[in-house]
Amino acid sequence: MLSGLYSAEVIVKAGRKGSSGPVEWFKTQIGDGAVIGSRSSKSLPKDLNFAVEGTMTIRTGDRNVICDGIIVAQGHHGAFNDWWLGGPYMKAVDLSGKSATTQTCRIDGSLTPMVAIFSYNSGSSWFTIGLAPL
Repeated sequence: MLSGLYSAEVIVKAGRKGSSGPVEWFKTQIGDGAVIGSRSSKSLPKDLNFAVEGTMTIRTGDRNVICDGIIVAQGHHGAFNDWWLGGPYMKAVDLSGKSATTQTCRIDGSLTPMVAIFSYNSGSSWFTIGLAPL
């Protein structure tokens, strides 16, 4: 679980044995989208313990921002787990030398789109999500 003012957690019951099966599924689901990984200098993982796909709902004020097709995966890199975040609707961006992805999401009950910006801090397993109007 993350700590801080705004945090969330994802609970996955899965094995912890890296294999190519989850990686192949991950790559297929991402398609032409983008990926970022924590604790890794690779553009894609070699092995994964698991990968899951779903809809991410981000509560901001009194509104929900809904991002479809978000894929979260966990692998292993050295002595640490590496985490991967991607999706078929994500686009790669460079934020002052820092790898990140963006995705256009929707505000529940509105036609107004929002952009979600996903990034991570080097050497950590924490992803940061920022929101901006389109």
